Amino acid sequence: MNISEWGLFDWILAFVGLVALVVVPAIQFSNSTERGKLAAKWIVSLIVMTLMATICAPMMRQGGYRPLGGLFFALILTCPLIALWVPAIADLLVSPFSSLYAGSNAQIDKVALLSRVEGLRRQDKYQLALEEAESQLEQFPNDFDCQMIIASIHAENLKALPTAVEVVETAIANANAKKLPRFKISYAYNTLADWHLKYAKDPEAARECLQKIIDRYPDTKASQTAHNRIAHLATREAMEQRAITREIPMREFERDIGLRKITPRLVEEIDYDEIAAGYHAKLREFPNDLDTRESLAKLYVTHYQRVDLAAEEIYRLIEMKGAGREKVAHWLHQLANWHAKVDKNPEAAEAVLQKIIDRYPGSAFATRAVTAMNFVKVK
Repeated sequence: MNISEWGLFDWILAFVGLVALVVVPAIQFSNSTERGKLAAKWIVSLIVMTLMATICAPMMRQGGYRPLGGLFFALILTCPLIALWVPAIADLLVSPFSSLYAGSNAQIDKVALLSRVEGLRRQDKYQLALEEAESQLEQFPNDFDCQMIIASIHAENLKALPTAVEVVETAIANANAKKLPRFKISYAYNTLADWHLKYAKDPEAARECLQKIIDRYPDTKASQTAHNRIAHLATREAMEQRAITREIPMREFERDIGLRKITPRLVEEIDYDEIAAGYHAKLREFPNDLDTRESLAKLYVTHYQRVDLAAEEIYRLIEMKGAGREKVAHWLHQLANWHAKVDKNPEAAEAVLQKIIDRYPGSAFATRAVTAMNFVKVK
């Protein structure tokens, strides 16, 4: 039969055959991580189909019982094809519907592959882990997680920080193009800052990475965290000094120590004014340093018994953009506690707790504030 004589049914069969023999294998090859096995399946399939075309097809066209023999041989030769391709075809047909309920398999496959890379790292097979991660990056082009693992291997295992920096910068550029969540880009910059501090002892480079978070995401929690980290960065000289191993001389063994009179040691007096001055100087340079401002508020209460000054610092903390709800609720609870225990002023404590209820109505923070308020009233 010539192609010009084909009917609708013949064209449908030809299309199904094209899909089964070309499209399905092509999709499988592009998504497969075991392309060698897939190529072997194709070779076996071609051999089987060649036998069917050269042996079974001529027998089917002959008279007598030969067509039955050809059909029998065709059925036998079909068995390996079924074993090789039916699972793949079924998965291709069913996966669009199953993914509606179970989600895409791509993320699961990627997680499994990345866990293999981490397994190789734990075995100290860093070069193999790098090769595996790079092969996975070919399967998931520009994937952020793959790129970060590759950078981590370069920085932490192969001690090649410049290469790691290049990989992370590429990952950030790709993340910008794909509009990935903010936390991933913040994570990348924070990780770079950690590596600069740990492996290069370079606080200036770390500061630049953290400043990029502040510039990119102003008035956010990520920005506030970056401000805090910058405020507590050590200088290069301090880091180098910290890394120097000091010898501790051992004193000569003292005899008859049990017969001697115990001479009381003078406790070194703490200069709280100097500590407060240090906090003020730090806050003039880094006004967004949450930890230092909170420490100053605690110092006002514990040493100076000045809850009013501590309250000023607490309200400054709350007004800072980027402070999380948990932190704000914690600071207000702390202030209420100071009013109740140090100032002996339950009305002021209740007013502070009411601020939590007004700020976060119907939340767990508000529920806890109501409980605290009842406790203050009972006291």
